[in-house]
Amino acid sequence: MEATNKRLTSEDLDKLAKKHITLNRQINSSPNQFLSKMIKQAKIELNAEMTVEEIKQILTDIKVEINYEGYTYNLAFEPNDDELKIKESGSATGREVYYHWETVKDIVHNIKQEKVFHSPVGNEVHKAKELKPKQEQTTVQKGQTTMNNNVIIGTIDYKAIKEKKYININSADECKRVADTLVENGVPFSGRIQPNLQKGTITVSPENYKAVIDILAKVKSTSPAEKKNTTIGNKPYKYIYDKKYINSNEEEIRKLADILTREGFEFSGNIYNADKAAITVSGAENQKLANAYLNYVRNTTVVNHIADYGFTLVDVQTLTVKDKNEFTMSFENYEQMESAFNDIENEFFHPTYYQLGLTSDAFNGVYAVFAMDSTTDEEKHIEKNTLGDFQFCSHDNFSL
Repeated sequence: MEATNKRLTSEDLDKLAKKHITLNRQINSSPNQFLSKMIKQAKIELNAEMTVEEIKQILTDIKVEINYEGYTYNLAFEPNDDELKIKESGSATGREVYYHWETVKDIVHNIKQEKVFHSPVGNEVHKAKELKPKQEQTTVQKGQTTMNNNVIIGTIDYKAIKEKKYININSADECKRVADTLVENGVPFSGRIQPNLQKGTITVSPENYKAVIDILAKVKSTSPAEKKNTTIGNKPYKYIYDKKYINSNEEEIRKLADILTREGFEFSGNIYNADKAAITVSGAENQKLANAYLNYVRNTTVVNHIADYGFTLVDVQTLTVKDKNEFTMSFENYEQMESAFNDIENEFFHPTYYQLGLTSDAFNGVYAVFAMDSTTDEEKHIEKNTLGDFQFCSHDNFSL
């Protein structure tokens, strides 16, 4: 059959123009409300504690069909490094709108959880990809909620696991705790959590099956950490530009917060429980310095030990140490610093001075030359001459 090209009539062109104008009006009048509605319509599970990278993974390849004033629009989320793009597909106009990630985080922060899953949004319909009954076709992203209200978890795609072993867990909380531990230990897995049924499933290759069983046994034997959700800091989260995150446990984050406050940093923070806490600062440079302070918190034993002998850590980023005479030395890490201090022959931490020591021939006026540690006043060694023999001398002709 011969193909024919249908020409658009003036009526068709007028409808396309009105459709284009309607979408532009919705976006231009309130772009943040437009994005909020998109996220709700897509039934995406997001929360303010997620990192930008986690939000990027969840939004990748998500498509939404949405209606405005009788017009249907097919829109897609297209996250990139600097911003989130929402693009209209299947249209000659192809409207695009961009959001900085800090704006996305703020919008997510303001969306109530119940609205994400239950908000009435008129006759707008999200068409999810069809899934087979046994969920063999797993194309959804980590953290996305499927039509069956399953939350997809894992570090690899279900289809990438060639030979599958399943671990069914009759607790959504235990399944999440197992998944978190697998991520921390670098064990590849796929899985899903069914919040409504309070259960979940982890899928791994046979070689990782025992690791999951062992982790599950440990999770079952330990109670989950008590939730606190305590806010700390001196600046509201939503007012921090270019958000960067520092993650640790409660004890270390509270110590870090004290340092940042003393140093005049603006930051926000959350204590979720004893094992999980985070601080948010503005920009990569502040994040780098805050991480250096966190590293300092983790190594205060070393810093305090060298301080007892008159050495001061003057720069937490370059790990520069100053002695009593204003001489300095820098280290690659705290382990190297500790090793150098423990080495009595290290001349920065243990400058050498010399003194004469009596020998068994002392009644003949013969002395040995001892190298001494000026930091601890301990003996380092007896000096040797160029032939490798211990160096002796008489009191009358001693010189160094």
